[in-house]
Amino acid sequence: MPEQISISDFVVLTKEDLNSPGSTAFQSRMSECRSTVLEVEEALETDHSVLQRMKKNIRALHTSGLAHVEHLEQHMELLETLGNSHLNQNDHQEDHQDHQDQHQNDHQDQVYTGFLNLSVFTREISALLRNLVQNLNNIMSFPLDNVLKTELRDCRLEMKKQMEKSWKEYDLKIGKLEKERREKSRALSLIRPDALEQQERDLERERRNFQLQMCEYLLKIQELKLRQGPDLLQSLIKVYQTQLSFFQDGLKAAENLSPFIEKLATSLHTVRLEQDEQVKQLTQLRDSLRLLLQVEGKEEYLNRKNSGNGYSIHQPQGNKQYGTEKSGFLLKRSDGIRKVWQKRKCGVKFGCLTISHSTINRPPAKLNLLTCQDVEKAD
Repeated sequence: MPEQISISDFVVLTKEDLNSPGSTAFQSRMSECRSTVLEVEEALETDHSVLQRMKKNIRALHTSGLAHVEHLEQHMELLETLGNSHLNQNDHQEDHQDHQDQHQNDHQDQVYTGFLNLSVFTREISALLRNLVQNLNNIMSFPLDNVLKTELRDCRLEMKKQMEKSWKEYDLKIGKLEKERREKSRALSLIRPDALEQQERDLERERRNFQLQMCEYLLKIQELKLRQGPDLLQSLIKVYQTQLSFFQDGLKAAENLSPFIEKLATSLHTVRLEQDEQVKQLTQLRDSLRLLLQVEGKEEYLNRKNSGNGYSIHQPQGNKQYGTEKSGFLLKRSDGIRKVWQKRKCGVKFGCLTISHSTINRPPAKLNLLTCQDVEKAD
């Protein structure tokens, strides 16, 4: 990595060269000046990219912050609506209740008061947040725009080009001078002292031009470093103070609401117990009504069954004390012309009647007793 020259060294070497031209070490360190400029330009381009991203980030924070504030304000309006709704319900209930329910109404008042107080707290926080977001944008926009000015960057790059040009011209002329010196040293009789002095003066003029361009460039760099260093940090300090004020004011608002929140938590526990008791009473009443409707439905079914009107898929069940399975023999009349009665093995199991055939290899017939009816034939 090429060596770099500091501003203090540049000032000292330039003054020495002004006092005694050609006898100082400035000429040997001109390459260090050039490498310093290249390194500074690379660092400044990196800083420029970072500052551009910071500017975009500040804009995004401002946009999203205002959107968040808008949602907070909508949330505040919804809380206020809920509080007013509970207030209207309590006013309607108080018109139909006596003095014995006054204690319960006090706890219900805490509910709508809680919504309204939280709505007020949300309004305060949203106002503080809006102020914070706007201050962040106002404080940081100007210094960032001041650092990222296009004309400032263009001026710096133009100075760099001029300095590069001066350095190349000086390097070209000193190379030409060295070549002429070597050629003239071979023919001492042709040496012209006045021509050599003229070349030395030209070199000195080019060196002064390079020093001037370097000095102008370093001044511009120092101005830019001042803007993106102390000035930018001063703005960030203001942002910190704004944030500190936001958190302090927000904490103060929360501490003012804290006693009410503690009282509200106790009231909500009481309200929940009262509502649980009401739910329990309603559940018991619902079960009683359901049981009453089931009894009436069963009586209606029995009356309809006894009257013989209609058919129900669920026939009356038998007496379980006799068991749920049975097997034996029954007489079955054949479907042929003779219509004789034949003895068949039958069984009842799992609600189905099985009737065996006269031949063993045929599977028995199966009849679901839950979906069949007995019908008497006239013959």
